[in-house]
Amino acid sequence: MKRFKSFTEELQTQYLFEATDLSTAMETVIGICYQAAFAGGKKGKDILLDAIENNKEFKKASSVWDKGNEKDNLKGLLVFGNKIVDVVGGDGTYEIQAKGQMTNEWMTWAKKKGADTSKTDIVIGGYKYSVKNADGAQLMSGKKGESIATANAAAKTAKIDTVASLVKSMDKLEEATTDGYYASVKVMKKFRDTNPRASDSMQKWAEKEVNNWEKLKDKLAKEKDKKKAAELKKQIKAANPSKEMKTMATPKGKANSKLAPTYISKENKKLLKNMDTIFKKNQEEVKKKLQSLFLKNNDFKLGFVYEAASGKQKFGKKAIQTADYMFVWKPVGAIETFKVKEHKIDSPSSSTIKEYAKQIDLQVNWKGSSKSNHLGYNVYQNVRLGVKEVQFESTQLFENYNKQYNTYENYLNEDAISEGAFFDRIKSLASQLMDGIKKLWTKFIGIIKEAVSKIKEFAEDGISALGNMFGFEMEVTNSLLNNENLKLKI
Repeated sequence: MKRFKSFTEELQTQYLFEATDLSTAMETVIGICYQAAFAGGKKGKDILLDAIENNKEFKKASSVWDKGNEKDNLKGLLVFGNKIVDVVGGDGTYEIQAKGQMTNEWMTWAKKKGADTSKTDIVIGGYKYSVKNADGAQLMSGKKGESIATANAAAKTAKIDTVASLVKSMDKLEEATTDGYYASVKVMKKFRDTNPRASDSMQKWAEKEVNNWEKLKDKLAKEKDKKKAAELKKQIKAANPSKEMKTMATPKGKANSKLAPTYISKENKKLLKNMDTIFKKNQEEVKKKLQSLFLKNNDFKLGFVYEAASGKQKFGKKAIQTADYMFVWKPVGAIETFKVKEHKIDSPSSSTIKEYAKQIDLQVNWKGSSKSNHLGYNVYQNVRLGVKEVQFESTQLFENYNKQYNTYENYLNEDAISEGAFFDRIKSLASQLMDGIKKLWTKFIGIIKEAVSKIKEFAEDGISALGNMFGFEMEVTNSLLNNENLKLKI
């Protein structure tokens, strides 16, 4: 049984080799037959006779055209050539393509440099063709990095909205500083400006603001004097708390404030820890988004097949190695009865691309990077170091404030200064505190903005770079790799 299996596998390997060998040889046969038929007459026959005698690739395909005599061979090959002329038109020239230089973007994705196999197999009549056997053809080889690079290209081609959405969601880091808390930059600034001594936590401050607002509304409901009612309405409008402040005043907001207390002085005690929590949570959220990015996304699948067929992003739109058409041949009897057809592959929505897409399986997964130096590492590290610095400076700022305040208070209690002088000094001290807080807050927001900017920058570099930014590596499995059985209708 084992021997039989080995024998079967050997036959399959041999068959695949022979099939691939014939397909490659047919590219030359197609080009020469086209050139001969276009030239016509004695010149056309001479082109064929020379190929029969001297061209190695042409001879490899002899099983499809050799009838044993010159007359029948020439007749069959010219019939085949005229079919190609009818399909292509052009100028009667052909040129076999081999390799071409990859784009910088593709080399980054594939982690490979230099030249690679052209998607254009042959230029016929000035048109760039990928030549395929309708009964079974391969779109993509199993070279290292090819699938990942193709997936990146597909994500770019498909213009996946989720990527933009993902980047947009990162802007929230500029608006919310603590996980599960409702403190936007706007509210933080209001808190800072209206609570100079920071005697209340943000949650308590918000609760007071909301209660005062509610009291004004209750007072208005009881007020019968029109002038007083009008004045109360103005006060209510001016005091109307934001949605965030109202949320902070709820039991949920109070509970969340325990996670991240927001005395501007005290918030930094847990901010560093919470920042790590935020990024970890965000990392998992990003992974989920990345995982779902490609599920049931037909545009991505079409983009993947389109890139595998055309090489548009691999070589560049105008490169001779980028295929614009597929030339499909179908072996039916002798070569004169072969069927030929041209398929335009100018976009992911091309009918040929859709036909191939129906035949393949495609999966994209994300695994945690084993590298400690992934792109996101430095960003997160810089954020943590920056927050530590703000934390330290904030602690010093408030320690100095409290020390000076206590000193002035002792002076007042000991009658060393008057009450008026005390308040003047406290006013000046509070002003200095606010200036310090403002600078620290600007510094903190700058750290967050820089992180967000980096994330956006990586997102622009492609889906792989974005994933790597969060410590994930792309895994792509697809049935295009080394698959000789993809079929086309003709």
